[in-house]
Order: sequence, then C-alpha cells, then structure tokens
Amino acid sequence: TDTPTDNYSTANPVSQLGTSPCASTFSDGNLTIALATGSNHSGFRSTIAVDASDDSYMEITYNTHTGAGVELGIVSPNVWATNGYVSSINTSYPGDAYAYQNDGQKRADGSTSAYGDSFTAGDVIGMRLHAGSLYFYKNGTIQNSGTALKTGLTGKWNFGASHRNNTGGTENITLNFGQSTFGNLPTGSAGWSTANLPETAIADGSN
Repeated sequence: TDTPTDNYSTANPVSQLGTSPCASTFSDGNLTIALATGSNHSGFRSTIAVDASDDSYMEITYNTHTGAGVELGIVSPNVWATNGYVSSINTSYPGDAYAYQNDGQKRADGSTSAYGDSFTAGDVIGMRLHAGSLYFYKNGTIQNSGTALKTGLTGKWNFGASHRNNTGGTENITLNFGQSTFGNLPTGSAGWSTANLPETAIADGSN
C-alpha cells in the first residue's frame, strides 16, 4: 500500500500580491522571503490551509528589518485572490484576516489595537492555531499573558504575511512549518502540514 509522507507547508510564490518593484522574493525552498515595497505592499500566503479546530504551530524568524515592518497571521483562502496583504483584507473584509504586527499591535475585526510586545530582526515569532483560537509567541514567551489574539475561529486558514505599508525598505523572514526542529513547540501542537488536514473520503468505485 502507498503510505504518503507528511508534507509541510511552504510560502506560495504563485499566490502573492505585488509586481515589480514590490514583489516578494522567494528562496530556500520558498521558506525565506524578502518582502519588498514600492507602489504597493507585497504579501503572500502558505501553500496549505489548516482547520481552526486542529492544533497547528509554526515559527517565523525575523531576519532583517529595513522597512516599515511586517504583519504575520492567518488569512481566509476565500478573499486572497483580490486582496493580497493582511491589512487590506482586515480592513475590507473584517473576519477574514488576523495578524500580529512588529510594533506589537494586532489586526483584528477591521481595526488595529494593542496586543503584545514589539519585535524586530533576530526575534522568532511562534504562531499557534488551536481549537478555534489564535496565539502568538515571541522568543518562546506567549503574548498578551496567554490571551488569544482571536477566538471563535472556524474553517480553513492559510498563514499570511505582508509588508506593513508602501513606504520603502525590505523585510526578510524565514518560515518553519515543521521542516526543522521548533524552538518552542507547545504541548499537543503539530507542524503546519498535511498531517493536520482532515481525512478525505473516497467513494467506493465498485458501487
């Protein structure tokens, strides 16, 4: 019998916002991304969307910070085709994007408000989508005293990241969906991978 391996997500270079000179640059197997900016933001989403009811975890290493900063979070697959950066989705489609910004603010339900610590180059941000709630960690410390950035989430969600605005500079990040050992894997969590996708029912072709 065929036993597929567990396949981990990567960034999706096909599904991004921005064209030259503000397109993202992908390297290291689509795990390291330079988010540039020009006349617009640049942003991307993950290749795999996981279910909010599962317990999925990933880490983002902030390599370099020369622009306005980044927003890291989750986006609904339904709206990405026409809105490729998190802040635009959050503003235009409240309920379809949630993010933690490098200034410590959160993007949720159409507005921006205080959430956690600021972060910069050299920091590692963990993101956990667990039982309908979204949590973030900075260098292993859970943010907002353990209170979720958002609760009551349902359905499928992609990881999404984008440059915060179009004022110039480049933000460089490296993603770990489980391809490498995590620095701070919460108990019970698993990587952002096909292992966290539901079983697909296959019809009996003999009927």
